[in-house]
Amino acid sequence: MNQERIKSLVEVGIFASMALVLDLIANTWGFVNGGSISIAMLPIFVVAFRRGLKNGLIAGLLLGGLQILVTRTYFLVPLQFFLDYIAAFIVIGFAGFFPKAITKPIHLVLGIVVATFARLLAASWAGIAYWSEYIPDGIADIDRVFGTAFSSTLITPTLMTWVGSFVYNAAYLIPSAILCIIIGLVLQKRGILSYHLIAE
Repeated sequence: MNQERIKSLVEVGIFASMALVLDLIANTWGFVNGGSISIAMLPIFVVAFRRGLKNGLIAGLLLGGLQILVTRTYFLVPLQFFLDYIAAFIVIGFAGFFPKAITKPIHLVLGIVVATFARLLAASWAGIAYWSEYIPDGIADIDRVFGTAFSSTLITPTLMTWVGSFVYNAAYLIPSAILCIIIGLVLQKRGILSYHLIAE
């Protein structure tokens, strides 16, 4: 293994560990059903910008694996587990499609937006897989108790599940992306994104 590959792997480990710590801190005041507004994605964005798409994806996968090991995982179906605990973290590495983000503000913003949107889609699909187990019965119970007819109107269980999952996940991922963009631009302007973590 050449020296540059070793440096890349070390950075992947360092940044994934930083992301985990930031996520654990943020989760102390996170949302009831998972997710929190934080800058935990920023270290994965940074390693993806610095070391490219492949290393960004590996860092995201490592973060997901560490999450599984050190946090309480809860899932109803295997698809939800894959989307929530693996895919949603891997796709943060999509920021690696924008390697010029180290120096160009628009690339940094685009990288964070694209990667966050990919995570939003994965997390929303996971929510759909999870909540589809509960929503139909929940709407039927509301109709029975309150004499409503939600289940026969436009507010169908499927629509409520899809919209609800997207809105729920967007409520923490969009503010998180904005925070990451602001801090990322500050780091970029100061040249910190291109610092050498490991001696040349």
